[in-house]
Amino acid sequence: MSDGETVWVLSRASNGGEVGGPKLHTDPDCPALIRADREPTAKSREAFAGSRDTCRFCAGRAADPTSGPSDINVAPRLERRQAVHDALAEAGGPLSKQEIKLEAMLSDGQIKRVLSDLRELGQVEQVENPDDGRIPLYRLASMCPTGPQRGRAQVSPIALGLLTLLLGLLWVLGVFIASGVMP
Repeated sequence: MSDGETVWVLSRASNGGEVGGPKLHTDPDCPALIRADREPTAKSREAFAGSRDTCRFCAGRAADPTSGPSDINVAPRLERRQAVHDALAEAGGPLSKQEIKLEAMLSDGQIKRVLSDLRELGQVEQVENPDDGRIPLYRLASMCPTGPQRGRAQVSPIALGLLTLLLGLLWVLGVFIASGVMP
């Protein structure tokens, strides 16, 4: 990108729903600019000198800058699932959320979402804590003496990750085709 390039910006009050505040837009037909409630302002890129990020859509990293799955967001989610799975597998027994958090090095919110996902997939079960009934413990469903309680076929975290990534990429491809960007 050249320094004399024209970019479009939106005020914070009308940033088109972009996460993280206003971005620089290099494409005047960007969905975020179209959705905005105010007209974007055209300025020279020199005026910003690296102080703002370029919109994901304009940079070619997303089919839509504000919604939908993308290959950018899928990988970290799968890595978090794998970290929780590994922590539970290495422990050899049930762990509390706090113990999983320390082992997997994730935040409280990330642990909550990952455990919810894994429970929904039938890979993790919540069990009663014999020492303190207020603090639930979690274990891999395969560690349960009777096997998975949901009766679902078990999918490895790697296979699940690849499937999720593939579905995300197919969705992005569908958006490109539907928008007429790709022939």
